[in-house]
Amino acid sequence: MVKRFIGLLFFLCTTSFVAQDDFAKKLVSLGYENVRVFTKSNELYVGYENNRYRFEGDALVEVLKTLSNAKIPVGKQTHLLIYNTGLPVVYFNIPSKVLSSINNGSYSEEDTKSIYASLNVDKLESIYGAYTPFNNSFYKFDFQLGFHLDYQLGNFDNGVKEKLYARPNMQTVLGHGTQLNVSYQMVIINDLNNQFYSRPYMAVLSQDFKLPYNGFINASLGYFQFNRFGYNIRFDKLLQEETFHVSINYGMSRYSYLDKEVIPIYNSNQQSFYNATINYRWKKHDIDFRLNYGTFMQNDLGYHFSISRQFEEKFVHLFYKKTNLGDVGGFGFIATLPQKKYLKPKKIRARLADNFKLNYNYFGNSIARSYETGPSLFSDMKEYYPSVLKKAIQKRLVPKN
Repeated sequence: MVKRFIGLLFFLCTTSFVAQDDFAKKLVSLGYENVRVFTKSNELYVGYENNRYRFEGDALVEVLKTLSNAKIPVGKQTHLLIYNTGLPVVYFNIPSKVLSSINNGSYSEEDTKSIYASLNVDKLESIYGAYTPFNNSFYKFDFQLGFHLDYQLGNFDNGVKEKLYARPNMQTVLGHGTQLNVSYQMVIINDLNNQFYSRPYMAVLSQDFKLPYNGFINASLGYFQFNRFGYNIRFDKLLQEETFHVSINYGMSRYSYLDKEVIPIYNSNQQSFYNATINYRWKKHDIDFRLNYGTFMQNDLGYHFSISRQFEEKFVHLFYKKTNLGDVGGFGFIATLPQKKYLKPKKIRARLADNFKLNYNYFGNSIARSYETGPSLFSDMKEYYPSVLKKAIQKRLVPKN
């Protein structure tokens, strides 16, 4: 009798391990990276990183559907941890009844409410860190094609003067939170000015650090936007999950760029700027109220206030800026490019950039400007907000009448 019991226990354990391994391989086959699947205290733990879907909500829903169809014991609840550049970002606790509802097509708003989601992942980081991931995301090269438009309102003969660029970009992750981005700027259409040459646009090495209690540090070095060469350090802190966040930014740079022969052109005058930001999010409608105060790229001192609305991976915003150089107001948007799902990540992959950005100054000059220093963990954070992802689950899984 004892031998039969031991044999049965061994069989169940072996079956569980095989099912976990099969599920991990399934996620890898779908294009997910840094995949971890293991059992602890009779509960299932799953970790993954998405570089397949443009929007994190689409990736999460696909994982939940796959999990609901898997022949794997999940216990009372499943723990789900999502990564970005190898760093843990957001955690979900999924009750087993939710997976059952997804599987039988009866998912409801009550299921969404029963899902626990949080950006507080400190305790889970050590649990997941003890397991080696499948399909590491490091040292893979993404070649992305993006676009940028400069424009100016003209006269009756030429109402809008535009300059359209194509911006190919190479991006790779070298380690946990370490990214290298190199981009080139090619002129496609130009009736704005007499500068028709193409040249390197940005070359940035950046490092993200995830601190306890939802703190983040990004340090960047290289050739930035608006012909600046130098370094930039930013500290971000989330308060009450995504409801509030504060940011402190410091940069030191000089005017410099790489010409079309990739020769550095620069002057010796160094310039520093520093500013601080406080942001409040109205979670019900995904609206951010943001106030940024400090010095900016032209050594101007003042503030930048904006109101923005998030529609999953798309954004619209209104802004008003006032410094000792004057004031300016306007609006802008971030629109997505057509490709929602990219090719599976390989050593080398070609794809479109994530989005297209455009601002319009309704009045005034370009003041209170800060140059972009390349992608970072916190610049993507709004897509990982628990409220945004839970809305995405609700939208995609609740049966339509």
